[in-house]
Amino acid sequence: MNPVTALQRLLQRYRQNRTRRVLLTLNREQLKDIGLTRSEALEEGQKWFWQD
Repeated sequence: MNPVTALQRLLQRYRQNRTRRVLLTLNREQLKDIGLTRSEALEEGQKWFWQD
C-alpha cells in the first residue's frame, strides 16, 4: 500500500470514528430524523475505529 492510500484510509477511519461518537450524543428526536433507534446508535457508536 502506498503512503497516500494509507493516509486516506487513516483519515477515513478518523472521520468514521468521530461520526460514531456524535451518534452517542444525539437525542431520540434527532436519531428519529436520521432513521436510527437509540439501540442502533449505541451499537454503531461503540464500535472500535477499525470496525466497519
